Amino acid sequence: MKIDCKHMDRYIPLFLEDKLTGDELELFLRHIDSCSYCYDEMETSYLVKEAIIRLDEEEGSYDLYSELNKKIEAMRKCCYVHEILELARRVILILSGFSVLSLAAYLYVVL
Repeated sequence: MKIDCKHMDRYIPLFLEDKLTGDELELFLRHIDSCSYCYDEMETSYLVKEAIIRLDEEEGSYDLYSELNKKIEAMRKCCYVHEILELARRVILILSGFSVLSLAAYLYVVL
């Protein structure tokens, strides 16, 4: 599945609120890697959102670009972990299938 630019309006706020997971997160990150327009839209949304939140703060970090890059990298790591867990789940399913078949074959021979 591919996300096109017209759907980014829905995905950007979900990404900024950490509500994208799994395949949707991976598709979103891939899209913003290849589409500068959508990356800029996401970046602008992030900067505005964070600036409003921090408007009344006297202290704190204001390196929002760096923070956004860290957020994106953290989400990439989440995608990597998701891929590994999905692969492990598939391996377990395959192994459990073999176990059931082995047990059935054993019972067939014994009975």
